Amino acid sequence: IPAIALIDEIIYCGELMQKLKKDVEEKGTMIVMQNGPYPIDRINPALTMYHQTLKSYKTLIKQVTDLLPKDTNVEVEDGFDEF
Repeated sequence: IPAIALIDEIIYCGELMQKLKKDVEEKGTMIVMQNGPYPIDRINPALTMYHQTLKSYKTLIKQVTDLLPKDTNVEVEDGFDEF
């Protein structure tokens, strides 16, 4: 996948996680659901989706990071020595 496509997916995941997080903050981690005549507590589906999206987000970040050059010992001429 080209780097631009990865970055687009990272942005999408970030925006989606913000919406999911807002939903969890408003409704809580547990929600009440009707099971026939009985209410039951269950995990907010937005929380589950948030965690799944977070895993994808982390994988995408790693893929982009892996595209960066490996040589980190490159000296940058900042003019300090000439000062």
